[in-house]
Amino acid sequence: MSIENKEYVSLWVTKETAAELKKLQSGENEKLMVEEVAKKLQLNIESELRQLDDDLARYKAACVVFKQSLMGVYSSQQEEIEKVIDNMWDIMPKVKSESKKLVVEIEKEIYPLKQQLDETAKSVEQIKTAFNNINFYAAERMVDLVDKVSKLDDGSKDILKFLMNQYKEEK
Repeated sequence: MSIENKEYVSLWVTKETAAELKKLQSGENEKLMVEEVAKKLQLNIESELRQLDDDLARYKAACVVFKQSLMGVYSSQQEEIEKVIDNMWDIMPKVKSESKKLVVEIEKEIYPLKQQLDETAKSVEQIKTAFNNINFYAAERMVDLVDKVSKLDDGSKDILKFLMNQYKEEK
């Protein structure tokens, strides 16, 4: 290595690091240094692989525990669902019979109301028919006549009474 490729650097470091730096600067043990670094890297890689194996084993164990817990929960839920279904099948006949009784009672209470409603509908229809048969023209003329009679003086009313009585006697 030439001086042109080097640069002076001043650092405060530990004695071990300073010794390592001196070895590197001397260039004598480069092969040894590379082997040491490779060995340290190999040891680090082996240590990390062991750590990964340990982590994997812990993960697998956790997965097994989780799976067992999940299966336990699933089984208990399935048992509870089956109990609810069995209970439902036991209750259904009672519910069906109670529902039938309730429907019969409601029908008994509604039947008289339906009859009243039918009678009311008939009455409304009769009133409607009677109302349609009214001769409004004749009724209006009758109201006008009564109005005119009520406005007559007493002498005219007496004459009108006399004429009506004469008319009744002739019939």
